[in-house]
Amino acid sequence: MGAEGPPGTVGPEGPQGPAGADGADGAPGADGINGADGSDGADGLSFVWQGPWVTATGYALNDVVENDGSVYICITVHTSAASDQPGVGASWLTNWDLFASGADLSAQGTLGSGPVVLSRRSINAQAASYTLVIADEGAAIHMTSASAVTLTVPANSAVAFPTGAEIEVVALGAGVVSITADTGVSINGVSAGSVDIAAQWQGAVLRKYDTDAWLLIGAVGNVL
Repeated sequence: MGAEGPPGTVGPEGPQGPAGADGADGAPGADGINGADGSDGADGLSFVWQGPWVTATGYALNDVVENDGSVYICITVHTSAASDQPGVGASWLTNWDLFASGADLSAQGTLGSGPVVLSRRSINAQAASYTLVIADEGAAIHMTSASAVTLTVPANSAVAFPTGAEIEVVALGAGVVSITADTGVSINGVSAGSVDIAAQWQGAVLRKYDTDAWLLIGAVGNVL
C-alpha cells in the first residue's frame, strides 16, 4: 500500500439552520397580599342656614344667619340678645364670626339648606403708601412696592366703614408694609398703633368691630 496522502482543504461552512420554536410560557406567579385599608377622613363642616338673625333665639355651633346685609357663622352655643347682635352688638365677636361681608339678600328668593358660598375678594394693587377708602371693604389690598410703605386705617369720621367690614392686606412686594392706625383709631386695642406684616408674600385681615376700633389678624407681630 502506498503512503497516505495529505489532508484536503476544509470545505465552506454550511448555512445556519432555522431557529427552534419558542418554549412554552411559565405559569403566572401568585397575587401579592392586598394592602391595609386607609383610615377614614375627618367629616367636613356642616352649616345650617337659619335666615335673618332674631333676638331671644337659641343658636348652635355653625348656624349661619344674615344681619344688616352680611352673613355670620355661630362660633358659640348661646341664646341671642341685643348685646351680641352680629356686627352690631358690643359683644357680638364672642358668639359670631363674619362669614360673608355685604351680602345683599333682599332681592333673592328663599334660600335652600345648601352651603353658603363666599364671594371672591376684589384686588386693589398699590405701589406706594396708601390710605383705605370705602370701596376697599371686602377687598384685598396688594402692596407691591420694593421699598417700605405704609397702609393707613382712617378714622370713622373720614371713611365710615360699617361695623364688621373686613379688608385683607398682602405684602406682595419686597418692601416692608406697615399697617398704621390714624389718630383716634385703635388696632388690637392700641390707639394710633402700627405694626409690620411679617414678610413678603404674607398678609393679614383687618376687621372693624367698633366705631374706630379694628382687629388685625394674620402674619403680624405686636401692635405698638
